[in-house]
Amino acid sequence: MVLSSRVIPGNEKSIYRVIDHLCRREANVIYDDGESGLIHVSGHGSQEEMRLMINLLRPKFFIPVHGITVICRSTLQLAKTPAWCSRRCCSKMATFLKWTPTPRSRQAK
Repeated sequence: MVLSSRVIPGNEKSIYRVIDHLCRREANVIYDDGESGLIHVSGHGSQEEMRLMINLLRPKFFIPVHGITVICRSTLQLAKTPAWCSRRCCSKMATFLKWTPTPRSRQAK
């Protein structure tokens, strides 16, 4: 998982708690640790750049969560072609998703 954001002063504990939780679940978390160089980018990638990242990373799950709905949906369309990306949906930040064995029976909470 790549966290391409900066730590906002005052949110350090929450952010590092999330990173710690992901690491305990054996996720490879890449983030701005202050030593490995800055990961943060300004602006959003073009469709071709996002398509390239999707094809390079080959995610099993693809859930755009940032931006207005029309942008989330157009980003989601980029991941519809690859057969290996079997689980995808639009979501808003702070929405909890529960995945069930069949992709069509997912539930948002």
